[in-house]
Amino acid sequence: MRAGICPCDAFLKQIQLARCGPDGGIIRRRLNTLWKGVVFVLLMTKKPRIIKVLLFITVFLLAALPLALAAASMNTQELEGGTVIYLPVLFKAPDPATLQSMSVGPFGGTLTALAVDPGNPSVVYAGAFGAGVFRSADQGVSWTQRINGLNNTYIQSLAVDPQNGNILYAGTYTEGIYKSTNAGASWFASNGGVTDGIVVYDLEVDPQNPTTVYFVGRIKDTLIGVVYKSVNGGADWNLLLRGDQFNRDVDYFYDIDVDPGNSSVLYLSAHEHGFYKSVDGGASFRAINNGVSDLSARSTAIDSGNRALLFGGVWHGEGVFRSANGGANWTAVSSGLPAGVKVYRVYLDQSAGGTKPLFACTYENGLYRSTNNGSSWASAGLSGQFLYDFAIAPGSPQNWYAGLSFRGLYRSTNQGANWNPSQKGLSSLSINGFASLESQPGYIYAGVYGIGVVRSNDGGISWQEVNTGLGSRLVTRLTSAEDNLYALTPNAVYVSNGSSWTPLNNPQSEGYDPAWYVETVMEGISQPEDYTPQELLAQWENQPEAGLTNTPLISLTALGGTLYGGTAGAGLWKYSNGSWSQVGLNGYQVRSLSADTLLGRVLLTACDTSGNCTARYLKNGAFTSINQGLEGVNINQVLVRGDDYFAATSSGIYIRDNTGALWIRAGAAGANVLSITFHPQNSALMAAGGSGATFWSGNSGASWQIATPVLNRWNYQSVMIDPANSQRVYFGAREAGAYRWDRQ
Repeated sequence: MRAGICPCDAFLKQIQLARCGPDGGIIRRRLNTLWKGVVFVLLMTKKPRIIKVLLFITVFLLAALPLALAAASMNTQELEGGTVIYLPVLFKAPDPATLQSMSVGPFGGTLTALAVDPGNPSVVYAGAFGAGVFRSADQGVSWTQRINGLNNTYIQSLAVDPQNGNILYAGTYTEGIYKSTNAGASWFASNGGVTDGIVVYDLEVDPQNPTTVYFVGRIKDTLIGVVYKSVNGGADWNLLLRGDQFNRDVDYFYDIDVDPGNSSVLYLSAHEHGFYKSVDGGASFRAINNGVSDLSARSTAIDSGNRALLFGGVWHGEGVFRSANGGANWTAVSSGLPAGVKVYRVYLDQSAGGTKPLFACTYENGLYRSTNNGSSWASAGLSGQFLYDFAIAPGSPQNWYAGLSFRGLYRSTNQGANWNPSQKGLSSLSINGFASLESQPGYIYAGVYGIGVVRSNDGGISWQEVNTGLGSRLVTRLTSAEDNLYALTPNAVYVSNGSSWTPLNNPQSEGYDPAWYVETVMEGISQPEDYTPQELLAQWENQPEAGLTNTPLISLTALGGTLYGGTAGAGLWKYSNGSWSQVGLNGYQVRSLSADTLLGRVLLTACDTSGNCTARYLKNGAFTSINQGLEGVNINQVLVRGDDYFAATSSGIYIRDNTGALWIRAGAAGANVLSITFHPQNSALMAAGGSGATFWSGNSGASWQIATPVLNRWNYQSVMIDPANSQRVYFGAREAGAYRWDRQ
């Protein structure tokens, strides 16, 4: 028989009250209320007679309490083979342990913008889509996060004042402009006159008049572009152009450039309408597409030494165009570029004399360079990578910086002859699951969207990729079951014993629409929606009208040697004899699965197309709803621990006995809890991650407290307590990689 003592804060706190029955709860509440009053008066009074009376009451309570609890025993449940006895406590519980937390990578992420301080080439800024702005003071060797006051950390663009390196502008995804006047140490919103939430694709500071700033983008949730101008350093903005002025079409804008010698001349890149020019500071724009056969404009670059020389990059396969007369006429200059190349950005090294080196940042073809104004091109490295941005440090032409999708910041110190990751302290990756294997003690594994699977055996200080045989790096979920790792990807399920991977084909269903799957995946990653990876787009765009279709999994567990997989829209499947078969719940999203080995069940959460989720279990081929107490809440994860069920929900953490009738909230009230786990060797230790919060329980999940107030920013969608060291807890963020909390 196991005796438990209720943890407490203040004088005491009742734990697991609901699990001991309503009558027992009433008795304990009344006794404890009386007990607290006795203790308070004992502590405050100085009269001997009163003290004697109160001591007599104390002795009586101690004698009566076991009898009262026995009277309620008919409503008391057995926990893990023993009865939990609740006793009042005479002391104040200690404060939560000293809190220590740190980012442990893996380093990398999607960097959408780069900027170098024009007055100090050692200072470089990187904008991450998810984790905000980072600053390096040592030419990109190490980075510090600069997000104080930056309420939106999905960065799309950056600009530095060319005359004052302390002034920066950050363009965000859907929240317009933020400005810093102290080199990124703090930020404030700078959206005067901007009435809509804007996706800011580009920012440009007039090099001659740095209080004049432009930005372009689109209104959130629409395809309507905007061009804005400020003449007072971003304090107020005036709308110059909307993208619904293209006759019957609408369009949006990716890039704007100011002629470095004439502030009245602007060049604009429209998503599907080519290139535009203004000669009156943006008061009007006209199309300049004579000779441009591909109107999917993404970027322009102006030669500062010959301002009539202009280059434009396009997306739909024709590469780069050149104009020698300020855009009046264009010529395709793509010899040497890959066939069908998608060019996101063109860049000129303005510090070079004579013919300036020209660069093309491409989608999944790396960096290309031309030394003859685009007449011919050659690879400059980073093959296979998507480059969002590129920069060369003024005065340090050997130092090149590349902002990549997923892979973070790469740097070359020898003009592109060699490239190396240079991102210590910079993490903006999406962690989609932690896992461990009994056969690999000391290792923790993490699924990282866009990178694959990584592992660490030094507490997250360093990570190594474990991708041999992994056919897709787009890991949407990593989990372990029956001492195997499982990586869920768009094209297959991959299984591993910790070293190499073997594919299991995804289920095949008839008429499957992948739209729900794409939506589900995008909710768990930090990746610009404009360039959803091709493997996901292929799911959406290349569906056959009839026949069986690849149906990716979003959840997985194992019970008795049988795999069970949940899908987004095609219900629950099981894997046996080398193939998948549908179990049921067609039309539902099966978001989370967990195996109950004691009762031979699969616990799951199933959501319909309206977003209504219910907890159920599967046994002997039949589904049973067990949702009482969870009505109206969104269930993010279900978890089986022994004979207890847990649900991480949009309204906190709920607990239920596996044979009980009701879910009861155990903690984190009002919090959107995304993930939950327990320690494999000591199941009383539990942790959970939520939106802007982390949680800890040391009493089997009966009560919860904030784990560390430091981790209050990100969406912690994955969590693990280190199997080899229960003092270490890892929280995986959607936006900013992994964090480790060291309990003291």
